[in-house]
Order: sequence, then C-alpha cells, then structure tokens
Amino acid sequence: MGAVLSRACNLQWPRYTAARSLGGRLNVTLGMTFPIKDPKEGEPASVPWSLLEPHRSRAMQNHHQPLERLYATGGLNLVELARVITDKAADATMSDTDARKILGIKEPSDAKTD
Repeated sequence: MGAVLSRACNLQWPRYTAARSLGGRLNVTLGMTFPIKDPKEGEPASVPWSLLEPHRSRAMQNHHQPLERLYATGGLNLVELARVITDKAADATMSDTDARKILGIKEPSDAKTD
C-alpha cells in the first residue's frame, strides 16, 4: 500500500507510514516531520508535521499547494513557515530575524556560546 500511495502522490515516505483518509488528505503517523528548505547552521532541518497541520488552509492560500506537495518539493524556508503558522499572507513583510523569534530559534551570533 505504501508504494502505491507514494506513486499516486509522487511522494516518498521513507520512515513513516501513510494512508489515505476521508477527504483525500494523507493521514500521517505521529512523528512525521516537515522539511525546512536550505537551513543555515543552528537552524533545524525539519519541524514536526503537527506544527503545520492546523494551518493547512493558510499553507494552501499562501502556496497554492497542499502540505503533502510542499513536503515533496522540499518544504518551506523559515520565513514561509513562520508566515503559515502565524496565519499571515504570503506577501506579509517578515524578516529572517522575526521568523527565528516566532519559531524559537536563536540568532546565529547567539547560537555560538563559549
């Protein structure tokens, strides 16, 4: 079933199981992660899927793609992610610094402590 689902959605789910639920969405298991595009040093490479799931409609409005398709194309960058989880439009002004604060990520200069 997993291989059929992966082909149908053009997705690969290497360590996670997935199944179709009512409404055509993927029902992902607890522990699924969503990738962050081009993370810099000190930034996470992914976030829990559960962080984005409640904001599915905002992700669709901002990117015109469901979360599963965004996942398949490499995820979102930090600013895009912060806009989605704060329910802000895609064209809302937000700096990298603002996005890091929203996501609780220290600034690169703050990350290096001796």
